[in-house]
Amino acid sequence: MTPREFWNACDGHNKKKERDYQIRWEQTRWQAAVQVNSFTKKTIHPQDLLKFPWESEAIDRSEEIKKIKEYRKWLEQ
Repeated sequence: MTPREFWNACDGHNKKKERDYQIRWEQTRWQAAVQVNSFTKKTIHPQDLLKFPWESEAIDRSEEIKKIKEYRKWLEQ
């Protein structure tokens, strides 16, 4: 396995773990909303209870893109 393949595998593994973590939290939020709605007359949506950082609409990826471009330049040398 080349170093690139290794790091690709690590990145894939980390992304899967992060997504699993997010899914668990979203399920918990949904369950909380169902329970709260059973005791109130007003409908409460899961997003009204808690907004997660990964749901932010305006994610600034410019720093990440800049670092990736610098890394690619370094690799080409």
